[in-house]
Amino acid sequence: MQHKYKSYNIVITSWANLNPDGFRPEYRISMKAPSLCQSLKINQTFPTRKYAEDYALQVAKKWIDERESDHPSTLIERGGDISRKPLKKDSVF
Repeated sequence: MQHKYKSYNIVITSWANLNPDGFRPEYRISMKAPSLCQSLKINQTFPTRKYAEDYALQVAKKWIDERESDHPSTLIERGGDISRKPLKKDSVF
């Protein structure tokens, strides 16, 4: 199953488990520019292939959303302030 979410491509696969019964999903996320590839096999079993793939899609979308919210260029595009506060003089770091 392939999905487009924002500027990312998400490919979801799942396979039947022999022991215990159910399906385990995996997702792969890719983006052409800048080059990005992320994949994860989810170590959880679902009663049907559809449940497994739907869950993997939600996890993949959450990963993308969290990555974009932490990425400085995304913050700039949204008008966020990424300037760093100066360290205190007595700071250890």
